[in-house]
Amino acid sequence: MAATGLVSKQLEKGSLVYVKYLDHSWFRNAEPEAVAPIVQEAYGRLDRDEPGHITVVAASYLDPSLKDGKARRVTGLAIVRSTILELRRLD
Repeated sequence: MAATGLVSKQLEKGSLVYVKYLDHSWFRNAEPEAVAPIVQEAYGRLDRDEPGHITVVAASYLDPSLKDGKARRVTGLAIVRSTILELRRLD
């Protein structure tokens, strides 16, 4: 069951969130019947809420070498909305 629509109804940008989602599974020399997507977990701040995905930021900083107004750098995940199994606010 995907959590489609949960973000826009319950969470605001900047909210600290926990996300459980299905991720791709890379395999090699495996029994095909044993292969399945992996359940992953992520924690971070909700940065974007798009129709097809959310973006969760785990770390960010201002890059002093950039002066063009795009000095913010982030590390995080873009998670496809249809793969979300659980999404909840932590703060």
